[in-house]
Amino acid sequence: MLVNNAGVMPNGPFLDLAEETTRLMVEVNLMGVVTGMRLALPGMVERRRGHVVNVASLAGKVPLQGLAVYNATRFAVVGLTAATRLEMAPHGVSVTAVLPSAVDTALASGLDMRPLPKVSPDQVAAAVESSVTSRTGEISVPRYVGVLAGAARVTPAPVRDALRRVVRDDRALRTDSAERAAYHARIEDEAR
Repeated sequence: MLVNNAGVMPNGPFLDLAEETTRLMVEVNLMGVVTGMRLALPGMVERRRGHVVNVASLAGKVPLQGLAVYNATRFAVVGLTAATRLEMAPHGVSVTAVLPSAVDTALASGLDMRPLPKVSPDQVAAAVESSVTSRTGEISVPRYVGVLAGAARVTPAPVRDALRRVVRDDRALRTDSAERAAYHARIEDEAR
């Protein structure tokens, strides 16, 4: 079994994001998953059994203002997971995407993502563990956010846009907490 579980999530307006930070997100959030799978899958295919879990994010299904590049990397991981799941099935290998809402770690520190709930790392770990027996293609954490994300995709755009305004879905654009500033400083140092 392989669990790909790494990510960085700087927030802010797309045009303000430094090129180095963008590259770091692509390298960690997407290429880390690609690399892990390329290393683990050949042995699984050879043994004709195995399971890969890619911890992505609900942001891989729902675009959020202030998280454009993060969204892009997580959408890519969701697509990568779905496609490799199809390719690996004939070889006895399953691939699952775990899609948590904001996880209560440094990744989401200082962010108010309401109405999305913050979930604990233990809840994400429980979803990873349950994937071992269920081998489900996608698991949302909590599960009901996956249902809401699906409903949002079929909701007419004017209604969806009005709902976004009501719930103030632009909160990731407007953070000024010391916690978030410290996270950004750390990420920017890593990006250099």
